[in-house]
Amino acid sequence: MARQSKFSVELGRLRALLQDLRHQHRRELGIDVNKFLTSAAALVISLSGGVAIPLIAPPAAIALSDQEVAARIGRVPVFVILTKEQQPLLFTSRDKDGKEVNKTFPVFINQTQAQAALAELQKSNQPLGKDARIGSLLLPKALELILDFLKKTNDPKVTYEIIPDPKQRAKALELYKADKNIKPEQLKQLESEAFVPIFYSESLSITMTNQQGQPVKDAKGNAIRRIPLFLEYEPLAAELEKLKKQDTNAKAGEYAITVTDLLTIINTLTAAQPGSNESLIELLPPVSSLPVLQELVKQLTPTNGTTPPRATTTTPPAAGTGTTPPRATNPTPTPRPAN
Repeated sequence: MARQSKFSVELGRLRALLQDLRHQHRRELGIDVNKFLTSAAALVISLSGGVAIPLIAPPAAIALSDQEVAARIGRVPVFVILTKEQQPLLFTSRDKDGKEVNKTFPVFINQTQAQAALAELQKSNQPLGKDARIGSLLLPKALELILDFLKKTNDPKVTYEIIPDPKQRAKALELYKADKNIKPEQLKQLESEAFVPIFYSESLSITMTNQQGQPVKDAKGNAIRRIPLFLEYEPLAAELEKLKKQDTNAKAGEYAITVTDLLTIINTLTAAQPGSNESLIELLPPVSSLPVLQELVKQLTPTNGTTPPRATTTTPPAAGTGTTPPRATNPTPTPRPAN
């Protein structure tokens, strides 16, 4: 698994939040779990004030395995650039003398950025760019694809990078700058990293409910609850603002937003045991990716007892190479090696 950012999360704080989940009085988002498990169904997150956000959720069967990490991040689409042979396209980075430094397998959170990178490649008139296209797949499958690809290439110069949405990364850095616990040298390092920000609030949790509005319970009779994690700041901030207006007794900072990063969340889930507090994390897809998610759900939903093919290949051989795509964040970020 890729290395964890050193300063971009307070894991102790997050674990304490998860540990306290069953005992504290926090605002809840009620979810219709039947719709949640239905192909291409609208997942409605109902807030206490009657506000609802429509989301699309795939069936639970899309998980790579029974591991919590796949289940908890399985509704997030990502985007890759594929060759004519449906293999990942590598982008070459060169130094000032034109010498090859490395080859990067970019995975985009934002579809628009993937399209921009492809357009840049096609403008260069390279043969590989002519028939290249954007491929979409769910995050767990993307991680499987990355690990399989790096294993098969077995080349130390081949790396991967998950490209964040620049707008969301800028917002995350803004929050970090406002954090008095972040030292200047730590902030400087964060500014040089292409981390994928994740936003959450200690004032929100999810309670899974059925169509009758009754809580869905686990084997021990406890209501199933989740900590929702957002890839976009704006939807979370908007709903928290509505809750603040409804809560006349809210304390200062009660509805504050905390930022962490995707690799830390993945590492946390990977280390978590099934049924542990860490497995309560639930990563929600970006609003902009919902149409793509709905299409992926259709592709992954069995029809008449048959299982459709995956959106992309899972065992790619050697890939092609193209020009370096425009970076989504820092002008010259260092590609993140796979450790």
